[in-house]
Parts: sequence; C-alpha cells; structure tokens
Amino acid sequence: MECLADWQKWDLEIQKPSAADCIQLSAGNTNSSFILTTDASRLLIRLEASNSSVLGLDRETEFKVHEIANHANLTPTILFRCTKKGYWVREFIEGRPLPETGLSLVQLEQVAQVLRQLHSLPVPSDIPRLIPGEKAAHYWSQLLKHPENNSLMAYQQPLQTKLGNSLDGALSLCHMDTVPANWLEAEKMYLMDWEYAATGHPCWDLAAFLQRVELSESQQNFFLESYFQEKTHDKALIRANDQLAYLSALWFRLQKLISLEETHQILLKLLRHK
Repeated sequence: MECLADWQKWDLEIQKPSAADCIQLSAGNTNSSFILTTDASRLLIRLEASNSSVLGLDRETEFKVHEIANHANLTPTILFRCTKKGYWVREFIEGRPLPETGLSLVQLEQVAQVLRQLHSLPVPSDIPRLIPGEKAAHYWSQLLKHPENNSLMAYQQPLQTKLGNSLDGALSLCHMDTVPANWLEAEKMYLMDWEYAATGHPCWDLAAFLQRVELSESQQNFFLESYFQEKTHDKALIRANDQLAYLSALWFRLQKLISLEETHQILLKLLRHK
C-alpha cells in the first residue's frame, strides 16, 4: 500500500507500518477500507476508488460534511487526509453494520435520532444543493456512453420532468446514502461514508434507509414517528422515495449491478406511478 510510506506525515505515535499489518475490511464501489494494527492502536485506512468522476462524487464536499458530522459526534474522527493519493486515516471503532432485517425498535429509534440531529445542524453556504434532475443528468450522460443502454433513452426526458425537481421545504445537511451498511453500531450509533452528502430535503435520507430495510408496517410507523415526533408523516416522503428509486436505478445500472431488463422495469414502474 503506497499510502503507508506517508506514515510519518500522519503525526501519530506509531512505529513504521508494513503491508503485513493491514487487513482489508471492505472493498465497495467507491472506497476500499483496511484495518492497520500498530503497536499502539488500530487505525482504519480508506482508499478512494478510481470512479469518483464517473459517479459525480465531490470529495471536498464529502470531507466538509464529514467534519461537521464529526463535531456533532455523529461519525468517527479523521486523523489524516491525503487528497493527492486519495486516502484518509481515521480512528477505528469496533462495531458492526446494521442488518437489513431483524432491526429492533431500539435500533430504529437510534437511527431516527441520529438523522434528526444531522438534519438540525446549521447548513453552510458552501455545501452544494442536490437537485435530483442534475444528478440524474450526470448518470444519464455516463450511461449513454455505452450503446447497450440506448434503449433506456425513452425514459430519460419523462422521468427528468416528473422527478427532477427538488422537494419543497426547509433544506438540511443530508447523507443521501443511509443504507444499513453505512451505519456502525458501537457504543453509540454512527453514520459512515459521506461521499454523497449534500444540502437537500431530509426525507431523502429517510427514503434511502427505508428502501433497504425490511420492516413491518408497525415498525415503519414507529421509525417515522420517532423521527417526526408526531403521527402525521411528511407527505414529501412519497415523492422522495420515487426520486431516490430513480437515482438508485441509474447508479446501479452505471455500475452494472443490475441488468438492463431490471432497469427497464424499475424506470417503467416509476413512470407509471402516480
């Protein structure tokens, strides 16, 4: 690992590390993570994948929002960052990601509390606002570089018209990828991996979470009531769910994680949904 050569720049009280001290923790679509065990501590090294520009990731915004969230104790501390080599070193916290099934009411309440806290933080003026149509347009431009995706073009304009506009209402700092794998359950609940963070409508974070967990109707109502603190749920959540499903379908197709046929089915369903 090339980044280990920088160990003295980290300004941490550790001895010179070697690749043998590292164990790969995960290899996702946008980052790879390694646990570095030193004589004094355990650190996590996160390497950025090479597809940041294809996916339209803004690493500077990611870092800024991460720092804001860290000051609110919502995410672990970054100890060193190297923009040239595309990695950062942070404290390692022992914990486990949330499962997609079998979530308890305690876990759901903790997730709701973290999101309420995140969405109540002041929004700096230099954090870009996410416009669904603009993000989708970037995905479309990348998809249509590959001729096998040309049959999807019939959905582009009608879905951009239907789902491209931002939701009305107050803007918040949003994580935008609140899937269970991005939650770390430790001595408290942490929210991880902020590469899609932006200013936006808080219902997008609720929709992103609910789309990836299996909850009964009573569990979902409990989660939403824990977040909204009342039984009347924000009607914007319905539209937010469609917008996130739209962006997710394009993202998954761009990564070739879903088939062309499945992408057709998702986009057609969204187009027909009233």
